[in-house]
Amino acid sequence: MENNRLDFPDAARGLAIIAVILGHSLYVCNAYGVELLNSLIFSFHMPLFFMVSGYFYSDKKGGITKSAKALLIPYVLLSLFSVIVSVIFHPDYDIPSHLLSILYGNASPLRAEQFLHNLPVIDMVWFLMALFFCRLIYRGLDAFGKKYNVSLSLLALAVFLAGIALNQFIWLPLSIQPAMGGVLFYHIGYELRQRKIMEGTDRSKLGILILAAALWICAVFFGKVRMESNLYDNFISVIGAVCGSFFIFWTAKYLAKIPFIGGFFKWAGRNSIVIFCFHEIEAGRYVIVSFLSKFIETNSYLCLILFFVIRLTLVIIATLIFTKLRDIYKRHKAVSAIQ
Repeated sequence: MENNRLDFPDAARGLAIIAVILGHSLYVCNAYGVELLNSLIFSFHMPLFFMVSGYFYSDKKGGITKSAKALLIPYVLLSLFSVIVSVIFHPDYDIPSHLLSILYGNASPLRAEQFLHNLPVIDMVWFLMALFFCRLIYRGLDAFGKKYNVSLSLLALAVFLAGIALNQFIWLPLSIQPAMGGVLFYHIGYELRQRKIMEGTDRSKLGILILAAALWICAVFFGKVRMESNLYDNFISVIGAVCGSFFIFWTAKYLAKIPFIGGFFKWAGRNSIVIFCFHEIEAGRYVIVSFLSKFIETNSYLCLILFFVIRLTLVIIATLIFTKLRDIYKRHKAVSAIQ
């Protein structure tokens, strides 16, 4: 049972990171149904990341230092890479504004227009900073709740609602408001493990799963989720994000058991940050579209499928090479330490 508890969250995270790449590939096609697929993907992929992270929450010392190394270091490196690339291809690029946008950590054009005088936005690296501060906020809430005997569920909901309320007046730096939104999903992941909900029998949860799937699908039609903007169109969209993430999380229990396919998604989940980073720096995406346009109609499902497969393949190959080199380095370091 212990192995299942460790495996299926990795598979869920693997599903989420593949969904991220698919969602970011949809722009090459606006055929019928693509907009609905886009809403479906964006309704769960980021909330699911926060939920899985919360599933592994621990109040042990050193957790924040570990999170800073795993999330903030990639954030800084990827951001500096974007500056270098921008300077190379656009010599007249406004470097000071770019650096200021990196420090501010805003990925939302909507919020930049509302509050930041159209300061340039960062790319998908916002997620790394938001997840770090979500963990930091949650640890503070946990300590506060234990000290003053306040329900952690109530505190998490209060922070979520406070983040939504702040959207009307201010947009805080360091992806704080997306982090505040993520606290709710993070807490739900924590509760799933604390209450051992994922360990129940499948038959006993069938009704809950059907209801979750129904609410999720309804939400896709009636609300939108954009976590980088801390945007939830309505209460239905929040319920849909929770239900969709839970449904995918539960689906990962079965996916993790399938030979090869389950292994791939578990591997992708364990290396999701590495995949995320290579997806961020994947500079050849426009070259791929240009190449495909010579042979097929770009605004077609065939182009979308080929574009997604090529992007995913390139990112997976890069991740495989990186992880192999990382493992070789770790073994060499371990041997050196023994000697």
